[in-house]
Parts: sequence; structure tokens; C-alpha cells
Amino acid sequence: MRALYKLVTDGKFADGLKTADALLAVVPLTVVASRAEADEVREVVAIAREYNLGLRCELERKAVAEADPKRAAELAAYFTHARLQPAHTVLALRAAMVLHFRAGNLACAAGFAARLLEVGALPAKIGAQARQVAAACDKDGPA
Repeated sequence: MRALYKLVTDGKFADGLKTADALLAVVPLTVVASRAEADEVREVVAIAREYNLGLRCELERKAVAEADPKRAAELAAYFTHARLQPAHTVLALRAAMVLHFRAGNLACAAGFAARLLEVGALPAKIGAQARQVAAACDKDGPA
């Protein structure tokens, strides 16, 4: 799991997807001796499944970004709904916010900015960017 988290943090999504696939292939076959270990295995499978889903969305988004910007924006939005570690959720929300803002989809950009600001302990740069996008969307968007 640590390797998966590190790969995603480093932006190596293809390698992260391979790691998540490997976890999904191996972990369910793990023999456990107690209920606590079984619960831990279930948790690892659930986490790997969420990362698998999210990384597939992100890799597909990057593949279609030039050819189909609307589909890319849709996939970026889907990626924000994967249950990831908070730091990875922040990265997904920021990417979706910027992508939708640049595409002129101010309602969605404002929503992603609001979700980013709800996260809490944001790096100052990301927090400032989210506040700027939210303010721009409020100013330019419909009431």
C-alpha cells in the first residue's frame, strides 16, 4: 500500500495502477488467522479498488485530453469521487477545478473549489488558488 501511495504522490499513475491491480490480484487470496486480519484484508481490497478506479479515470483523461476536452473534464470530475487519501483527493480536486475553470464550466469549477476548501489543511498555494477560482466563478457565473 505504501508503494501505491508513493507512486500516486509522485504522479506515476500507470505504475500505481499496476500496483493496485497486483494488490487486487494477490490480497484476496491471503490466508488470515483472525477476524481482525480478515477486516484488514477487506480494507486493503477496498482501498486498492478505489485507487484502481480513480487511476483508470485519470489515465483515460490524459489520453483523451486533446481529442475530447469534454470527456476529459468528465473523467476529471469522476476522479474526484474516488475515496483516496486526503493528499491525493486534494490533487484530484485541484486538477478538476483548473480543468473545468479553463473550459469555462464555472459552476463545476466553483464546486471543486468549495470541496477543496472544505478539506482543511491545504498548502497555502492550493488554498489561495481555490479561493481565487471561487471568487472568479461567483463574479462571472450565474447567480
